[in-house]
Amino acid sequence: MSVVGVVVRGFVIWIIPLVVSFFLYSPQSELLVSYAWFKSIMVVVLTLTTLGVNLVRPVTRFPALMVAAAYTAISLILDLFVLLPLTRMSLAAYIEQIALVYVIIFGVTWGMLSGRSQSHVVPQPRQA
Repeated sequence: MSVVGVVVRGFVIWIIPLVVSFFLYSPQSELLVSYAWFKSIMVVVLTLTTLGVNLVRPVTRFPALMVAAAYTAISLILDLFVLLPLTRMSLAAYIEQIALVYVIIFGVTWGMLSGRSQSHVVPQPRQA
């Protein structure tokens, strides 16, 4: 997988939770669920998205630590340029409420890919 592939996967990890979050707000920009439910749903969606991205064709060309850091950095950078202006949230509030959750991306990716450098989740069929 190329660098472009890693960037595209990082974008997918960022965009899916963002799209899901839009469905949890009314047209008047009010939460349709409690803040606690919102945070819980976002954590679950982020975790499942990260798991899904890492289960599809393993990235073995780059070290797991590098891929984990790239995915996390992509989400943080996109948030700084898109989410912060969109929400008018202060940087301090962003770090407190959102940025720390991105540790999930790093941990899930590193955990999944570090044990995968020589094997696949689904064994590949042997050719006769």
